[in-house]
Amino acid sequence: MHEGSDALFNLAVNRALVYVRRNLPPGVEWTEEEVRARLELWALRTRFASRFDLSTIVSCVRDAPSGDVNWQGGPSGSWVKGRMSRP
Repeated sequence: MHEGSDALFNLAVNRALVYVRRNLPPGVEWTEEEVRARLELWALRTRFASRFDLSTIVSCVRDAPSGDVNWQGGPSGSWVKGRMSRP
């Protein structure tokens, strides 16, 4: 993957995290099924997110630590502290 694709993947994961945090009721465990259920329709409506495997995005979102974090580094990246920069 090249740098542009990595940036798009980062954006997809970061936006997915924001979406799940807003739409997963408090106290609901972040199982793969729960996160996927929240992201399936979102991914269809978000043109850039549908370019990537939803299972990969779900896995990244499930592994997100609490607090302000953002994904960097494309598909092989990781979570870093701090808010994501605006594209």
